[in-house]
Amino acid sequence: MVLLGNELRRRNINYSSSHIPEFSEQIDSHLHFAEEALKKQISEDKDERTTIFKDFIKEANEKKQNNQVTYKWWVLFNFRLSILLTPSDKRTTLRANQRNPFIEILYKENAWIKESELENINESYLSSLEENIINLPRTIFESIQLFPNHIIIPTTLGIIGVKSFNSRFLTGINPFGLIRSKVTGDGIEMYPDNFWGHDEVHFVNELIALNDITSKEKYLQFQNQLFHYINKLPVEKQIQLEFIYFLLTHEYGFFLNYLLIKNSEHYTTKTISEYQLTKLVNNCMSSSWYKNLIPSSISTNETLVRNYILESVSLFNKLAIEINLANN
Repeated sequence: MVLLGNELRRRNINYSSSHIPEFSEQIDSHLHFAEEALKKQISEDKDERTTIFKDFIKEANEKKQNNQVTYKWWVLFNFRLSILLTPSDKRTTLRANQRNPFIEILYKENAWIKESELENINESYLSSLEENIINLPRTIFESIQLFPNHIIIPTTLGIIGVKSFNSRFLTGINPFGLIRSKVTGDGIEMYPDNFWGHDEVHFVNELIALNDITSKEKYLQFQNQLFHYINKLPVEKQIQLEFIYFLLTHEYGFFLNYLLIKNSEHYTTKTISEYQLTKLVNNCMSSSWYKNLIPSSISTNETLVRNYILESVSLFNKLAIEINLANN
């Protein structure tokens, strides 16, 4: 994924007009993924969505045949697939538990079905807003326009391992997942449209994290050194540190703003509050949150989970201090 993102940057691609063969090659597998997902679903609007899917197939094949599989089209196509794969009565207009006006309009007008209608709704919505003073994307289109500094890679791979997620932090290369049906994550049940939306939230959170770091290059140097040190440790310690780093980075909105701080160019952690620790312990014992990221032998014991978290933070801090000292 990171290799593909870096390759797209190397080519000096125009995000809205350059044909991308790698994405073209993925069309058949993504269509097959969606077709199999629809077949297995049970919903009142399944026939209607299956009919719409036939138009999606035609559109995708035309793009492929005409060498028009652009970055913009591919991301929007998968965004639209995430909606198509969600029964209409299960779709949500919430993002990070907050109403999203753009998605509300999109669903009300059914403007996701055709690419041109989606484009029109986006233009109409953005023109109705005041100047974007927070400088963060307000629609999927504005996220796409951040290419090549920030790249969205649609994927049907499902759950991506913690180590893989950690290695791409701050590279600006972001997987957006397409799922077949509902999954449980971040404490809630998510259907395909919400799962895609949850990746949009993480995308924005990473932009915020970048704004909080004075030098991306220096932080990436720190991160590479951190991984180098981690890979030398016994496997159980590697798992523990990868776990805590995943929470510090990917779960930014929940954890990073409590723990990861920058003092000059020193990257360490601060003490976890009792409130935050209790919340994290509960989530680590929940199968809908992080239970699968900690050893099964401790996952049902609150005291052991608490100690595991504190030890993980302490290990990270110790390693971070060593790296900071080595760099100064």
